[in-house]
Amino acid sequence: TLKSFTHFVLELRLGKAAQLLQYTDLPVTSVSYECGFQNRAHFNRSFQKRYQMTPLKFRRQIVEE
Repeated sequence: TLKSFTHFVLELRLGKAAQLLQYTDLPVTSVSYECGFQNRAHFNRSFQKRYQMTPLKFRRQIVEE
C-alpha cells in the first residue's frame, strides 16, 4: 500500500468517522472517541486534512444533499 501502519490506521479511523457522521446523530466528540481518537483537536485536524472540511461541515453537507 506504500503507507505506514500508522497512516493506514488513521485512514481507517477517519473512514469510520465519516460513516458515523453520515449515518448517526452522535455528537462529533462521541464520534471522535468512538473511532479511537483521544483528543478532539487531533481528530478535527486529521479529518479536515483528509476531507478538506471540518467534521461538522461534513455532516451538514451530507444532510443538505
